[in-house]
Amino acid sequence: MSLPAHAADEPLASQVAAACRRLAPLGWRDLMLKVTGGQLDITAPDLVAELSKPLAAIDRKQPGFGDFNAAGTQGVTPGQPDLSLLYHAFAAPTVATAADGKTPLAGFPTLSEIAVLENYVYAAAKADLAKIAQNARAVAGRDLAIVVYALEYRNVSQSVGGRAAQLCFARTGVSHLGTAEPYYDGALRAFATLDPAKPFAFRSVPQRFAAFLSTRISGAGKTFGPQDVQPGDDKRDFWVPLHKLFDGPECLVGANLTVTFASHLVNEKLRQFQRYMTMNGVPGTRFTEEQLNQYPFVLRDGEIGGLSDNPDFGPGVLVPRPRPALAEVATFPGSNKVVTFQVPSEKDYPKPLSLYYSSLQILPVGADTEPAFMSGRAPEAQRPAPEYVNIRHRYQGESIESLNRRPDMMRLLYDGKYPAVHYVDYAGNGWMEVRCPAIEHVVKASKPAFVIVSPPDFFPSVSQRQLTRWWLDEMPLALQKTLWALPPLPLSQQRMAADVTLPAGFSINDTTMTCLVAQPGSAPGPAQTANGPNADRSVGLPDAAAGIFDPGWETSQGYIYISTRAMTRRPAIRPPSSLTCSPSASARRSWRTSSCAPHWAITGPASRPTTPAVSRRTSRPRPPLASPMPGPPARR
Repeated sequence: MSLPAHAADEPLASQVAAACRRLAPLGWRDLMLKVTGGQLDITAPDLVAELSKPLAAIDRKQPGFGDFNAAGTQGVTPGQPDLSLLYHAFAAPTVATAADGKTPLAGFPTLSEIAVLENYVYAAAKADLAKIAQNARAVAGRDLAIVVYALEYRNVSQSVGGRAAQLCFARTGVSHLGTAEPYYDGALRAFATLDPAKPFAFRSVPQRFAAFLSTRISGAGKTFGPQDVQPGDDKRDFWVPLHKLFDGPECLVGANLTVTFASHLVNEKLRQFQRYMTMNGVPGTRFTEEQLNQYPFVLRDGEIGGLSDNPDFGPGVLVPRPRPALAEVATFPGSNKVVTFQVPSEKDYPKPLSLYYSSLQILPVGADTEPAFMSGRAPEAQRPAPEYVNIRHRYQGESIESLNRRPDMMRLLYDGKYPAVHYVDYAGNGWMEVRCPAIEHVVKASKPAFVIVSPPDFFPSVSQRQLTRWWLDEMPLALQKTLWALPPLPLSQQRMAADVTLPAGFSINDTTMTCLVAQPGSAPGPAQTANGPNADRSVGLPDAAAGIFDPGWETSQGYIYISTRAMTRRPAIRPPSSLTCSPSASARRSWRTSSCAPHWAITGPASRPTTPAVSRRTSRPRPPLASPMPGPPARR
């Protein structure tokens, strides 16, 4: 369901009231009354007054509310989503059960309704542009800019500070390709990757963006992050959001804004590859420059994805275009003529072209050794073409032969000199920019977000950050060095620039594009400080002594992780004495988990599920350590 088409022209308070009226009979009115001891009625005639009044008590023992910021004491705290109880209820994926704490809610807010409430939170601040600019200069000594972020509300274990749920921001947004239309799972507050009814399909996974008045702050800070501080962060610059920009007269005092998003996407992998082959004198089919600037060598914008016009999603949502297949045989437009390339012979072109895992590997010119993981980050090491190209499908006449079926496959690949089929995938990258003409004469700088349209996430229930924390904490150091040359860090822990070859104005010196930050001014209160900034944030275990324990904060691969080592450091913290872990499709899950994978819910008397091998230091499952992982096969 969505708001009527004319609702966007109504005052934000009216739009929020309409969303509350829709949700009230679905269990939300009783839930909010239960959490606040009868103080917050989302059907009150004067909802503005109801949301702004102080709340004497908030029951954080209610499932889903244990990690709501302890400093929050209102339904809506002006300018602070993290401190707004109703926003937490709307946006947190752990808020999923009715007032009894067991029955699932009968419905959930749409993404558009969450965005409307978000706008209302910022509108309630009655923000003045001149004062925001003055405060930015006073605090950071820098001017304002309009900055585009990918954003999502995260529970405590995945938040920036790790001590309370937070609205988190990144200047890089990742969306995923799919073979089916996107589906927003209201219970998870996220786009689902998988469809239980179609086990071999992947849904397109969009990404939401928003524009904020922001300032640049030098060095990491306690109030804004970044998440997982890295060496050198004390000397880096971070763009941090101050105030959201949205349409209408309520965003800034004395201004009527129009905020317009525009996405720009490109995929030119085949063009880069063909040019590289030509430059290195590899014989084969030649294409004109005019051909290389068209499909299938270059894909742009709508061929990859674009902004959604679905009213349930709201503004600023980038949707990868669903395709029947994730990769297709490349053909020329208007014909069925297959696009091929001549496979070079390994003995004639050992470098910079070489076989690797029976594919064609493109090495940097003059490279004496194989490129290592992440070695292409520096400008001088930029890869001139896609790293690997499929050469196993030989084109003969009008048919395609899979060499995988031949016992002499490696000899054929080594000898080369046959036409191989080019394939097109619809991944790409680009940028999301925004225009806000009403304030551009005052705020002259504008920073777009970097956009990545990637292949599907094949393990949607696994958080790479959680997996990395487990690997660093539990794997013996010797085995770590055996398995990985460099730690498999998630993108948010990398410090790198966006693609500077794009005409978006990205700077090679802007190395905090992928980190996560929070809005300053919402430091967690005492109820969430039990973990502390130096605690094991992969656990997110709250202060059980205060009655705060939510089993949905940290799930990965279907298990709830509780670190006994972390509890040893803090003896006052103990999990409940009676826990049962049982598979449940309705179990509360962390952000972006799959609805069709088994998950574990804490439900009753103590017992232990059957799990893989378990470390003595933790209840986390770990792989067998009988032998190290084999390295890559020897190069021919």
